[in-house]
Amino acid sequence: MITQTTSQPEQRTLAAQAPAIGVLVSLVSQYGHLPLPYITFRTTLKLDFQVDSVAAFESWREALGIDPSAVSLHVTEAHAWLAADTTIHDIPVHISGFGVPLSPEQNVLQQTALAVTA
Repeated sequence: MITQTTSQPEQRTLAAQAPAIGVLVSLVSQYGHLPLPYITFRTTLKLDFQVDSVAAFESWREALGIDPSAVSLHVTEAHAWLAADTTIHDIPVHISGFGVPLSPEQNVLQQTALAVTA
């Protein structure tokens, strides 16, 4: 007789997010005046902030103490956005800023670079 053990799927509870929620509450109390981000919680402890402008991204980047050199630019055929990561009280925080304007020349250069690496 063969016995097979099946594991139960990991329970993802709101209580498991308490440390990330605590960081969010702290950010609200410190930076409640900043532009409203779209916020998601990951199944792992991580906060993900998305804002819709470069100005909003810069406000959050500066408030979170993220060095400008840690910001990356991502470009697709349809979108361009900024992204950066930090850690607050041992909780990873990712911030993305959309609405990045690219000149036609920058867009062509980026698409050419993407074609070369593909």
